[in-house]
Order: sequence, then structure tokens, then C-alpha cells
Amino acid sequence: QEFWKLIKQDCEADLPAEVGPAEGGSGSRKSWNGEYFVDFINGGESPMVSVYAQKANHSVDPNFDGHLGCPEDIREQYARMQNERVSEDGRGWMSYGEAARRDGAPPIKIAGIDVNHIFSSLKA
Repeated sequence: QEFWKLIKQDCEADLPAEVGPAEGGSGSRKSWNGEYFVDFINGGESPMVSVYAQKANHSVDPNFDGHLGCPEDIREQYARMQNERVSEDGRGWMSYGEAARRDGAPPIKIAGIDVNHIFSSLKA
């Protein structure tokens, strides 16, 4: 019940009323997207939840009809992007799709520093 209240009311998820139990109530449905972070380790008997919710849709643009559309050849465009060749230091050339599946994303360099190395050094 508290979970669905968080999702529907506090986060204003754009979900129809029939999604989830009725006890969760209904919210404004103003959220465009959200990221939920659940900490099962430090929460004790009940996990801690943090949410980043971005508001949009009719809350921002009263003329938004809820559909953005996409190009007719979206599958072909996505396949071209996945097959594009990228180079990774020490690993050579591979498709973008291979790099993204292996590392979650191809390497990102900012000012000559590989951000993935920074992220991996921050892991516990």
C-alpha cells in the first residue's frame, strides 16, 4: 500500500488507476519519467527508496496530446547505431552494441580521462 502511494501520489506516476491496488490511491499523473533507487542493505527491515521524478506532459505543455511519435524507419536507425564501430583503449574496435552490452556504455572520455575508470574506482 505504501509502495503504490509513493509511486502514484508522491511521484505522480503516469499510471492508470487500475495499475496496482486501489489502496495506493491515484495521483496527478504529471510525471514524465522517474528513476527509483532502492537500498535493501542499509534499510533494515524495510528498504529505503529514493526517487527522481521529472514532471512533464500536460503539467508543462497544455497542448501535449501524450504521443511524441517516432520515425517510420526507427528499427533501421537503431540497428545502424548498434552496428556503428567504436574504438576502446586496450580492447580495439567493436560495434557500439557490443561495447554497450559489455560495459553498460561505451567509454566516455572527458579531458582525456576515462570516466568509466573513475566510476569503477568509486565502487566499494
